[in-house]
Amino acid sequence: MALGNAEVVIPYFEKNANSNIKGELLETNTWFLGLAYIKEENLEKVLQILSKILLSESNY
Repeated sequence: MALGNAEVVIPYFEKNANSNIKGELLETNTWFLGLAYIKEENLEKVLQILSKILLSESNY
């Protein structure tokens, strides 16, 4: 994402978010998915992800 390729990584983060991963890996994936949406200026998705993070017991 630092190279400006958020549109490339979003499908991978979305796939992970819909898989059976749990714990810290899921939290990290969700956080980076939110960052990718910010880079793509997809504010609707950003709000969904940030709401999910706020409602979780995440360390983020």
